[in-house]
Amino acid sequence: MKQKYSRRVIFAAAEFMRSVNDEFEGGLESEQVDAMFDAFDPALKKQLFMEMLMGNVGSKIGITRVNSNDPVQKIQAIKEVRGLTGLGLKEAKDLVEASDYKVMMIEGTFDAQSVSKFSAALLPTGYKVV
Repeated sequence: MKQKYSRRVIFAAAEFMRSVNDEFEGGLESEQVDAMFDAFDPALKKQLFMEMLMGNVGSKIGITRVNSNDPVQKIQAIKEVRGLTGLGLKEAKDLVEASDYKVMMIEGTFDAQSVSKFSAALLPTGYKVV
């Protein structure tokens, strides 16, 4: 019987790979990546690989202000950040306000469709995904 894993499991496996890679200063060597993939169930390995190829396994995204001279809709931007990330009001507000001055990174397991919707919703507020 062919096993189909949930998106949550796929994202967790991808996040595990990223976390291990972040632990090493130069990143993982190809042999280490192969060994980690070999530890996964073959069906999970295939599904994870296919999701990665299709761009459906997300990672960090950044937001920043489009133009410092243009007016922004911070309240709407905060709502969009909260909707994507599940952050609390204070955390989302701090993130949006800090993105006025530099690119702020949001960590999570965002699929390509969610990032695309978020980017489209965020742009009219005066902020953009980078």
